[in-house]
Amino acid sequence: MIIQRSILFFGFGPGSYDFLARTKFLSHQGAVSGTSNNAFVDLLFEHGVIGGIVFISVFIGVLIYLWRKRKGHLYNSVALLLWIHLGLTSMYRSDFASPRFWIIVLIVVGLTELAKRNMTLTDKRASSSYKKKVTT
Repeated sequence: MIIQRSILFFGFGPGSYDFLARTKFLSHQGAVSGTSNNAFVDLLFEHGVIGGIVFISVFIGVLIYLWRKRKGHLYNSVALLLWIHLGLTSMYRSDFASPRFWIIVLIVVGLTELAKRNMTLTDKRASSSYKKKVTT
């Protein structure tokens, strides 16, 4: 009884969905799928309620931050759209281990940092290699 409650709160552990797919077989179709194709359900299964709450809290925290900053700079608006896109696609694609997920996260972080510094990608202040020419 105590073990079942701890599994509910702490989950089955990372990679346990893959273990389930290798060990459980359905009578009518074969092996259980290696993923649920929903990142949030995978998190709840592998990390439990506590891990799911932590992840969703961080996700919603970033969403609220970007929502509040969206009118300050165009890059914040683009980052907000990318973050919403990431949240929606995570409901039907479980891809935390894929490069696509982490590239989008890095793009959001980069856009937010550029907006914080009030820079654009073509801004000459953004690069230290642009210096005034010295004339003699």
